[in-house]
Amino acid sequence: MALDTSHLAAQSSNQDASHIFSVAVRSLQDSVDLLVTIKEAIAEEENDCHAHPKANGLDHTQEHGPDPSTSVNKGSDTRNEWCVDYDQRSREVPMETNMDFAITELKRLQEVLETIQRMHQEQSQPHASDQGMSISKPLASALPVDLHHPLTLQATIDPKCDPVPFQTTFGRELWFCSLHAVHHFAMIKVICSEHGVALKEGFGLAPSTVKSRISQ
Repeated sequence: MALDTSHLAAQSSNQDASHIFSVAVRSLQDSVDLLVTIKEAIAEEENDCHAHPKANGLDHTQEHGPDPSTSVNKGSDTRNEWCVDYDQRSREVPMETNMDFAITELKRLQEVLETIQRMHQEQSQPHASDQGMSISKPLASALPVDLHHPLTLQATIDPKCDPVPFQTTFGRELWFCSLHAVHHFAMIKVICSEHGVALKEGFGLAPSTVKSRISQ
């Protein structure tokens, strides 16, 4: 008689989901830690903040960041028509120049993702406790929880043409945002180094790079 391994597949899927959420939250925390480090360096040197690396690169990271609470839901009650457009960015915003504002916004995104992660755990573990949920249930219930939740990605591939739609998933875009942040971290790390600001080991390294180094 064949063994039923469906529960094993479900367990593996839940572990993958938890890991992806944790990586995304850690990416935002890395951004917060970076800004705190830069603020401390500025305070120590008592220089004008314009002479130091600031939040500009992180503004772009935050805009690419996974914020389902502000995603565009295209007039449907089915929750199946979420749309993401990374080319629609706000310009001249406080995130670009105000590090305290940037830190607050990044922490807000962390809170959103942590709420989604708890909602996902509740779905896989119906008896899980709601204790510690800081975002209200009505808001949390409006967010995509399943990493396989369908999304439409609008991409500008030619400035002379309309955006091209691609079908994707919440999980795929969540991972893209996390990996895209590493790209910006690597550039910011170089700028910080030029200004004598030391960052923690491994900052700005892609997971595949770290894995390759470990295997050598």
